[in-house]
Amino acid sequence: MKAAVAHLNPAPFTQQVARAFDERGALAAFFCTLVDQPEAPWQRLATGLAGAVGVDLGRDLARRAVTEVPVERVRSHGRRELLRMAQVRLLGDPVLGDRIFHWARDGFEAWVAGQLEELQRDGLELIYGYEYGSLQIFREAKRLGIRTVYDLPSPEHDFVERLLAPEYERFPELITPYRRHIAARQAERTERRHREWELSDLVIANSSFTANSWQAAGWVDKPVAVVPYGAPH
Repeated sequence: MKAAVAHLNPAPFTQQVARAFDERGALAAFFCTLVDQPEAPWQRLATGLAGAVGVDLGRDLARRAVTEVPVERVRSHGRRELLRMAQVRLLGDPVLGDRIFHWARDGFEAWVAGQLEELQRDGLELIYGYEYGSLQIFREAKRLGIRTVYDLPSPEHDFVERLLAPEYERFPELITPYRRHIAARQAERTERRHREWELSDLVIANSSFTANSWQAAGWVDKPVAVVPYGAPH
């Protein structure tokens, strides 16, 4: 069996999933957005331009180093994510940042989905995706007959909002323009997660607490496995 892993950020927990597949000779590709490539001309240019305006972009890029996956398995698509990162450093506008994030996410999902058929010809049977970054990927996987695994790295979306609501009532000064922006999109974003869930064959939660929060919200029609971070092979 060949599998691919797709996540916007090459964070350690995503790299470890890809490494687990690779150690079994099953990793077809590790998809992510921006990765650290210190010797690449584009990165030297970007860090130089950022440094000219007092921004240490190299430090941010270093956090995106891929160390657990063979370089030949890494497929990156980072232009939109680089713009998002630059906005954070130069403007720091959270509402604009949120909009760029979603634009970058949609572009990433479409890019990954467009490569699944090619990988399937080489034996791809499974795609491992993450909450709120898998909808287009899973739709294409289903069309092709590729199995889907949905990773939940955090408690259920509306559950978290219900925890926060009383605190916003107590401290209304926390209701910033950004808070109003995301609150207005809460239902839409929860519904997107529902569609991803429905397209999954197996759900992986990072803790029993996370799994229970989703199941308590009525998300019970899928097999769910709990795999805590740091679990042994």
